[in-house]
Amino acid sequence: MSQQDYISRYYKSPIILGDYMPDLTIQTLDQGELRLYDLITNHLFLLCFSVECTSCLESMEILDQFLELNHKRYNIAILIYCKEEMFNEVKAAFGERVSHIYRVTKHDLTKRLRVMELPSGFILNRLGQIVETNNCLSMGAFNHIVEPLVKIV
Repeated sequence: MSQQDYISRYYKSPIILGDYMPDLTIQTLDQGELRLYDLITNHLFLLCFSVECTSCLESMEILDQFLELNHKRYNIAILIYCKEEMFNEVKAAFGERVSHIYRVTKHDLTKRLRVMELPSGFILNRLGQIVETNNCLSMGAFNHIVEPLVKIV
């Protein structure tokens, strides 16, 4: 196999602003199959986390503060790669304020959705196109990422 064939077969470019998030059927580890686009209303604020990274844990603490003010305003979904015990803690912490929390594999996040940096937040319009994205590592980043929604929410 040539180097070019190897790269095209195994390397997927990261998903970026303007791309359409793949409408994947994700086999969640806790609730069976889900189609990502089924979660979209007129928008979706999609957050991707892994408990393997310290910055994801910090971002979840900031998310907790963000949700205190905004949990009823936005359609939010969390995809998280973690062990079952930690997932139960995440559901306990956010479950009443975020109705879509799913435990997924690392493969789903990095290979199928092409999320190369964690934590990551994406604002999807009603068609599944990414209209804003960032790492959600500060309250300012959370407020910035939802700016495109101010007009439609």
